Amino acid sequence: MAKSLQMVFQNQAGKNVSINVPEVKENLTEVEVRSLMELIISKNIFDTTGGSL
Repeated sequence: MAKSLQMVFQNQAGKNVSINVPEVKENLTEVEVRSLMELIISKNIFDTTGGSL
């Protein structure tokens, strides 16, 4: 069964925002996930109704 990854961020309004990635590799580490989340935040590519992540 393929695993999925759910990353939970907080936007500028203080609300939680989830990003789900289906079919991630089995041996994904916490360090890799945190690095990905930091990259997503640094690139500022997602905007929500409550502002940036």
